[in-house]
Amino acid sequence: MSNPGQIPSGRGTSTGVGLHNAAERLRLIFGESATLRLRSEQPSTVVAEAVIPLPQHP
Repeated sequence: MSNPGQIPSGRGTSTGVGLHNAAERLRLIFGESATLRLRSEQPSTVVAEAVIPLPQHP
């Protein structure tokens, strides 16, 4: 998912608790391989990327 905006270079007024909690919830539900990260794309776009691993079938 992408949105217009920028990732602040400093902490600013955000504590990051919401992103931390969302990432932790993904790890608890889907395992250690699940991740959530934010990244800048282009000068004014922020992308949120969630990686959820597929279960392995024998």
